[in-house]
Amino acid sequence: MLNWEQWRAKSAVSLSAARNSLNSKDATVAVSRAYYASFQMVTCVLHKLHSIPPARGHWGHEGSQVQFYYAICRRSTSQRMQLLGMRIAFAQLRVWRVIADYGDDSGLTLEIAENLFTKAKSIVGLLNELIERKEV
Repeated sequence: MLNWEQWRAKSAVSLSAARNSLNSKDATVAVSRAYYASFQMVTCVLHKLHSIPPARGHWGHEGSQVQFYYAICRRSTSQRMQLLGMRIAFAQLRVWRVIADYGDDSGLTLEIAENLFTKAKSIVGLLNELIERKEV
């Protein structure tokens, strides 16, 4: 199992891949990588907080959505409102990632991908900030 630092590094790589995909005008890959950057960063923080994953022993996509709220948003005091807003963004990223990876992505425009990338970048950035300030 990866430790929190490894999850953090994976998140940075995924965010970079999302940016590169946007630069290449590949909205589908950009959205998928943007979601994974967020998911990996949330997983990083859950590991750092020593949260225990469900019975399967790893953080799944649904479990990370729930624990983002319970273990992260409700814990932070200085950034609680900002984190609560990002909870919606994290859920939107997941919905669009499913469309990008498994669905009809014909409606997935570069503008939507840019917007979702910005949300992912905000989630990753704020969680990194909380780690640096030792709030998590």
